[in-house]
Amino acid sequence: MCLWFIAKNKSPVGLRDRGGEVLFIDARKLGYMADRTHKELSDKLQDLGMLL
Repeated sequence: MCLWFIAKNKSPVGLRDRGGEVLFIDARKLGYMADRTHKELSDKLQDLGMLL
């Protein structure tokens, strides 16, 4: 599982200008296998919010 966050408005707010950049988060290890073919997301997704 991978999550892509793409935003058009990347005006310089905070530490640096992020224009022309894409944030990629590898979230393959988040969640658990509900059955053989389906993965469900865990509560660790709240941890991703701290990164953004």
